[in-house]
Amino acid sequence: MKLIKIKNKEVSQLLIDKICKFKMKFWKYNLNSQLNFFYENHNNDDLHFILIDKNKILAYNVLKKRIFTKLDKSKNIVKKYFFLFDSFLVDKNFRNQNIGSKHLKENKIYLTKVGKPGFLLCKKKLINFYTKNDWELIINKNFKVKNYKKKKYLMSFNFNLSKKNKSTKFTLNLT
Repeated sequence: MKLIKIKNKEVSQLLIDKICKFKMKFWKYNLNSQLNFFYENHNNDDLHFILIDKNKILAYNVLKKRIFTKLDKSKNIVKKYFFLFDSFLVDKNFRNQNIGSKHLKENKIYLTKVGKPGFLLCKKKLINFYTKNDWELIINKNFKVKNYKKKKYLMSFNFNLSKKNKSTKFTLNLT
């Protein structure tokens, strides 16, 4: 097994096709739809994490470099970078083998190394998995997620929501 970390601007068309075909196993969209979504929703600095064994993708996710804003003490808007942990998928034949947690660990190592927070949106049934892997559930009315309509739970890694920040208004921009 080999983990590949590659920036979006460096991904070959062959690898894009492989990623999209892998994603088709989980989301019922045809290849053209997957490709269109890929091109429209990834920026050059997004980072793909791909676990491959014998030329087959076993696990995948992308860290999308995005901007969040917050109001400082003087009510000025401050922009900071974060990474959106997105599209986390593990081949159904390789689940319950700790591959997901190991894959997630590589993302956490990267986020810690670059000193940026990670955020993810997940369904309620996945909160325990992410909590077990050091992500924190954010229960804070001062967080606003732009460009996202589905009901999901916001979680963070490498983000200090200290008492002084609890009243700070944050806006995560996902596009």
